[in-house]
Amino acid sequence: YSPNGNYYNLKTIFDSLNNTFFKGSLPQPVLGWSMHKSYSRLGFYSSEKNLLVISRIFDSRRVPQNVVEFLVFHEMLHIHLPAVKKNGRNCSHTSTFRKIERTFPGYSDIDRWIKKHLHRL
Repeated sequence: YSPNGNYYNLKTIFDSLNNTFFKGSLPQPVLGWSMHKSYSRLGFYSSEKNLLVISRIFDSRRVPQNVVEFLVFHEMLHIHLPAVKKNGRNCSHTSTFRKIERTFPGYSDIDRWIKKHLHRL
């Protein structure tokens, strides 16, 4: 995995978001673009592998930077708020997680952009 894409550098984005939203407190995982294009799994964070991956469909000049930043922010929240057990299952998208996620600048517009353009990437 490499953080260097054709259009976006995930390390630069991670560092900026870490400073802005987490006061530089998050340890940097291995960052990379997915090996294959994925339209269903837009990104993931693996605590076991210390790996944060974003689908390579978003490494494109057609994708606004704030969309990529939001996807990285979402995965960074998984580092900041580890999954909790709920009824015997791991729950990673808790109400607290969703509340913080919605504080990302332009969240509603980004969410709409992804829903509208995902199938065209």
